[in-house]
Amino acid sequence: MKKLLVAMLSTVMVMSLVACGGTEEVTDESPVQVEAEVVVEEKKEAEAVEEKQEAVAETEEKLETTVAETTDSGYMWDNIPQIEAPDMSNTVWTFAGAYIDGVEMTQEDYDSALQAYGGSLQFVFDDKGGAQMVQGGGTLQGTYSYGESESVSVVFDNNGTELSYVCLFTESDGIYMLAFTDPDNCVYFRAAEQEVVTEETTVAEGEQIIELDIANTTWNFAGGFLNSVEMTEEEAAASLEMYGGTLQLVFDDGEGVQMVQGGGTLEGKWAYSEDNTVGVLFELEDGDLFYLCSFAEIDGQVVMVAYSDETGENAIYFVQ
Repeated sequence: MKKLLVAMLSTVMVMSLVACGGTEEVTDESPVQVEAEVVVEEKKEAEAVEEKQEAVAETEEKLETTVAETTDSGYMWDNIPQIEAPDMSNTVWTFAGAYIDGVEMTQEDYDSALQAYGGSLQFVFDDKGGAQMVQGGGTLQGTYSYGESESVSVVFDNNGTELSYVCLFTESDGIYMLAFTDPDNCVYFRAAEQEVVTEETTVAEGEQIIELDIANTTWNFAGGFLNSVEMTEEEAAASLEMYGGTLQLVFDDGEGVQMVQGGGTLEGKWAYSEDNTVGVLFELEDGDLFYLCSFAEIDGQVVMVAYSDETGENAIYFVQ
């Protein structure tokens, strides 16, 4: 019996020792688990910081690339090899092309644009700050002024609406003026060799005016002057096309004269005036059409210049 009690007691003691040992193991492992959790959290935080740094670095790289690309390309007008703005006084600039959103127009686009302007588009500058946009269908009045960065500012009045241009200049087989409406859109012009005459000068000056019997004569359109600037061959051809391909003045031996156009004929009267000139009048419903015609011999050919206003700067000329 004693042996049995001793055995049972021994068993209980062993179980107590095992139980105590189990409690000690739990107590010993608890700090290890907490430390592991801290390590995991620190690793997650480190990874988050690293990802954030990578994102910031990527953003900065993109920004640097964008800045570099902008510096390399930029707006169109930032990449023009500019020259100093010339003296604009009494100069003429003829339409030569355009850029739309930084892309240069084709020859076909150029021809269509010129036709839309009535066959002619010029910027004409006087010596008093005045500017004109001369088109086949009319003329806009404006002003110009010199600006910073070798530029010229031009403003035209289009029936109460301002048309503003910033003009920059470059040189490539001649001087070109690029008239920008914004940094990537511009119309460009080539400097004309002929200068604008002053107000005191008219087209008639320099002509050797001659006396001529014009009875029973026919005169064919050959060109014209707009603000004392002679049309180019292309502009003259475009103007003739507007008249239906034909424009003639036909004089009889009385007082009758006809303006023969491709689209019809106007009947009028003519008479000799002073200074070997001829007055021609067409009476129309919407107003009279009057020309004062003078005659000159140029390179052995007689030319009739028909002035349409009193300034002497606008005229159509004819040859027989």
